[in-house]
Amino acid sequence: MHPAESADEPELARALAGLEWRAAKTASQLRARLGRGGVRALVLDVSAAGHGGLDVLRERRARGDALPALVIASFGDAEAAARARALGGCQLVAREGATAAVLRAALALEPSPPGTSAPMTTPVSAAGAPAMLWKADPGGEFTHFTRRLLEFLGSSHAEAAGRGWFERIHPDDRGAWLAAWADLCEAPRELDVDLRVRTSGGDRWVRLSARPGVAGLVGSLFEIDELVAARDAARAEAGRLEVANRELEELAFAAAHDLQEPLRGVERELGAAVRGEPADLGLALRQASRMRGLLRDLVDYAGSTQIRVAAEPSELGQALEWALENLKSALAEAAAEVKVEALAQVQADPIQIARVFQNLLSNAVRFRAAAAPRVTVGAETREGDVLVFVRDNGIGIAPAHHETVFRVFERLHAGEREGSGMGLAICRRIVEQHGGRIWVESELGSGATFYFTLPATSEPQP
Repeated sequence: MHPAESADEPELARALAGLEWRAAKTASQLRARLGRGGVRALVLDVSAAGHGGLDVLRERRARGDALPALVIASFGDAEAAARARALGGCQLVAREGATAAVLRAALALEPSPPGTSAPMTTPVSAAGAPAMLWKADPGGEFTHFTRRLLEFLGSSHAEAAGRGWFERIHPDDRGAWLAAWADLCEAPRELDVDLRVRTSGGDRWVRLSARPGVAGLVGSLFEIDELVAARDAARAEAGRLEVANRELEELAFAAAHDLQEPLRGVERELGAAVRGEPADLGLALRQASRMRGLLRDLVDYAGSTQIRVAAEPSELGQALEWALENLKSALAEAAAEVKVEALAQVQADPIQIARVFQNLLSNAVRFRAAAAPRVTVGAETREGDVLVFVRDNGIGIAPAHHETVFRVFERLHAGEREGSGMGLAICRRIVEQHGGRIWVESELGSGATFYFTLPATSEPQP
């Protein structure tokens, strides 16, 4: 290394860590050290010591010595850059961008001999650059790669050189990358781009960092699969919280609205009783009972937002059996008939799915037509999921309300039928937390069919 003082620079010291090196304070010491032999590479900091080291290297080249050299020059030192290129076998690094990673890359890259663009067969120090580092010329053609980067890409130097490695970029990211690279070559600057690369180990997310060098660009690739996964998870969680907050606002407004009317009725009748006026205490009791029911359903729905499903291979038949058992009295009172067709095994929480069945069957009884309720339950195994249906012969739902029925406190027949309007909102919450979706197909007066999907289990069914 020449000059010796450069070894005190933190970035260069980190780059040289683990390598055996010797310092030369002057050009004379450098000549003497090279004369003793055994030197595999040369580091010349011409930004600190001037061009004397290049004179020594020119002398060695004149004697046929192809000793590889790393030349650190000040940005804009065109003379040093021109001399180093003319000597051949030199890697050029701008002092202003000489980070430890860049310097280690330069120490590990295979330099080109004079008058050629092909790399020499012997690397300076492959162990010196465990990171994925590269170099490109002023035209944007990639000329050097660390061995670690080539191994990551699963490419040879010949395949990756120039712009060959661009073929490894994921097709969905390639257009944006080509535009960014063309702009960077036109106006060199610092750039960081996240993109997917097709490697020997599959598609991987990487962050490509580029920095201007003395002649061209230098940079690195870092794997960021975990970073992208964490970022996506954070975005998903933020989206979930946003939806939850919006639903809580809707819930608060709906609850306040629905509780006001029965509360006014209770106040009115109790006030009349206190004043000695005729009062319908039975009505007040019914209104209080209704408020209790609304609050119970409100707590039930709020609890459903905190459900953490314990998904396991489960039989839909078992979940349906539990629901039918809970509704035994209500079904008998309405003379309801439940027909069960072929069901399936799913990856789900059986207790929560029983709640879904129970709410859908309760709705079939509550919104029945003149005839006794007739309900059919079945399932169809599809590719990747199971489609479940609950079909009734009730009063039906107009298409305009197919979405609104799943909102909290939404009641299409308020005052005519019992219920708080929470049941379907709870069903949607449970199904969505299993990764499925729920919807209804119906016409007014023609019954309704509720569909929902659940993940299929990979275990064989008995």
